[in-house]
Amino acid sequence: EQVPTSITSLDQELYGEFDVLVRQREHADNRLDRFVTSLDNERLEGTLKFRRLSGDKGELTLPVAIVMMQFFNHQTHHRGQATTLLMQCGVDVGMTDLPMLPADFASPVFGL
Repeated sequence: EQVPTSITSLDQELYGEFDVLVRQREHADNRLDRFVTSLDNERLEGTLKFRRLSGDKGELTLPVAIVMMQFFNHQTHHRGQATTLLMQCGVDVGMTDLPMLPADFASPVFGL
């Protein structure tokens, strides 16, 4: 199923107001949670066809399992960038190690 998007570039500002950003992020997180919960082995063994917003703009087809690994791994990369910038500004970002997070934030998937 093709899902249209209004995003045209990686530097596009999506939301100019912080409260709107927070609401949209919660919506996106909930949508992602539902999607991940719906994944089964058959879907993970399938492929996903998409177009990139940077670099080669051609159409790519990759295994869903690889796309999902990249999706979460890339978020880790950006969280590391954000925590580094915050720490350089003197902000204590707190604990970032999953096994040490409070139970409210630990995923039941990992039995934490």
